Amino acid sequence: MKRLSFLTMVFLLAMFSAQAQVLPDLFITSLQGSAVYEAPKSSITMNIGIRVTGANVGTYRPAVYVSNSPGAIGDFLGYLYVSSQNANTTHYIKKTFTYTGNAVGKYLVVRVDGQNQITESNESNNIASALITEVKPDLRVTSIDPTYTYDGTRSTINLDAYIYLANKSVGAYSPAVYISDNPGTFGDFLGYLNVASHTANTTKKVSNGYPFRFNGDAAGKYIVIRVDGQNQIDESNENNNVSSQLLPEIKPDLFATSLTGFYTSAGGSLTVRVRIYAANADVGAYNPAVYISDTPGTFGQFLGYMHASSQSANTTQTLTKSFIYNGNPAGKYVVVRVDGQNQIDESNESNNVTSGSTVLLSSFRTTQTNVAFTEKPVYPNPATHEIKLNLSNDSPVVIYDLQGRVVASKSGKVGTYSVDISGLKPGTYWVKTVTGTQQFIKK
Repeated sequence: MKRLSFLTMVFLLAMFSAQAQVLPDLFITSLQGSAVYEAPKSSITMNIGIRVTGANVGTYRPAVYVSNSPGAIGDFLGYLYVSSQNANTTHYIKKTFTYTGNAVGKYLVVRVDGQNQITESNESNNIASALITEVKPDLRVTSIDPTYTYDGTRSTINLDAYIYLANKSVGAYSPAVYISDNPGTFGDFLGYLNVASHTANTTKKVSNGYPFRFNGDAAGKYIVIRVDGQNQIDESNENNNVSSQLLPEIKPDLFATSLTGFYTSAGGSLTVRVRIYAANADVGAYNPAVYISDTPGTFGQFLGYMHASSQSANTTQTLTKSFIYNGNPAGKYVVVRVDGQNQIDESNESNNVTSGSTVLLSSFRTTQTNVAFTEKPVYPNPATHEIKLNLSNDSPVVIYDLQGRVVASKSGKVGTYSVDISGLKPGTYWVKTVTGTQQFIKK
């Protein structure tokens, strides 16, 4: 057997010794802790960076504590988990723990090899600490949905504000509402919204409990909201407290609430009576177009125009006019396109066309002042839960949508007859009785 030289033996011993001495070293390069305290518990979120030098390591579990002092082992929260880590790399972990009590102002303490699974070259750098900071709530308005009406003197304003709360639940607060010529600037104070409480990381819809009033026309102005209007909430960020929204232009909406055509015999005169409601804003003069048709909602033979004078917002105007019709109106429909010459810029054109029945009268004169009408229009209009009709006789009561489809049918009794409409979708409908067809709006 060949002997190794002395120098070779020394070299090999040195090499084996060097290899035997290369051990890993685990240490924490970064550590942050923050807590949301909602009695009786704290939610602690931690971020940690762990570095390995020297050699690769297998599984290890850093132990996490809450302590009153930096570097001291306190209340055990739990373990982190690292399956393996290569030498000279940094592993980052984010985790949330629950702690009974208020952790704000205490220390987050981590012992990196919490279960002594790794033989290290240096155990003195195994523990790191960080002060646990408070996570404060953050309120911000994500959107504002305002509406208003103007009566020529003052504007009545209603709004829905959508408010997001980040980080931490809060109690009562009062957003302050202003109207301004410019976005983001406080103008005339309108009032407060009221929020009783708000859960963290949710959006709350808040509406004004009573209408806001502004002396003047609100068109072109801005609604400005300072979300914590009375400084009731200690927030993490005050820079996002103010939000603005341009008030939309208010356009009128014309629609007929009742429509009937009256005649005495086939051929000759057909008298039309229509009640037209102007919602939202004043309108100038306009001319409804009148047709007679075999089908409700469709234009048939053009009879002529009616003339409507200027009309104040949220009022009803009644028009009556006689037309020459050489035919038999029985079973046909009077159809009116309210803004017959496109004179009014409206917010809603879908409810412009209304249909009504033709009714035979035994005695009838064609002057506007002598037309006999025995029933009041449908009321209330608009309606939410039910409509009422004053019926002079027992009569079928049929409700149609704008496409002419039957959506409800009842057997009406003489007198004041109520119809439940709570199951209908919001929109415009016709209600037909033996004496005519009237239009109403379901809110």
